[in-house]
Amino acid sequence: GGTFGTTIRNNTIAGVPGDATGVPNQPTLKQGNGIYFDRGCRSMVMEGNTIVHAGDAAVFMQYETREITVRGNTFYECAANYYAATLWLVQNGTEGDAGHTIAGNIFVPLNNKAPLVRVQRGGAAALSACVVRMDSNYYYDPYRRGGRFHIVTTAEPAGTIVFSFAEWRRSVGQDPGSRMQEGKKALPPTFITGQLR
Repeated sequence: GGTFGTTIRNNTIAGVPGDATGVPNQPTLKQGNGIYFDRGCRSMVMEGNTIVHAGDAAVFMQYETREITVRGNTFYECAANYYAATLWLVQNGTEGDAGHTIAGNIFVPLNNKAPLVRVQRGGAAALSACVVRMDSNYYYDPYRRGGRFHIVTTAEPAGTIVFSFAEWRRSVGQDPGSRMQEGKKALPPTFITGQLR
């Protein structure tokens, strides 16, 4: 953690299966993220990257991170592990988390199980208190699964709320200008300078 002002741009990250040695007491749990923003990261930009086949999240954002912009990236067939998500945001609900922007990215899931977005909260703050702005993203779901957006609360009362894309937009207020394409149709459109065409 503690990285300030860095830009991660125009990289291809492919095949991140993970390594069980990094997870104490869980020998079968292999964690491997495409990009991991650790505690203390702030004022960073991640843009124009392609992340393919990361075992966990394409992007993992730990709590106590601030003002991270993730835009114009493609996340393809990540989240192979049963608990993973393509984009995984962790927030403790009380300190340090603020000002993130997730915009203009393309999400393509690996299978019909893993969520595209998971927000994990350590506090019991209201759903609308998610300290991230998500918009102009393109979600592609050839499996027509629904329920691709999760909010997990680890403090009491603990639990997971599962949202369809429409519910995510209506109830949580995220992704107002984003699109969801379901069914086995054409792959997502070309992404150019922050705009889908």
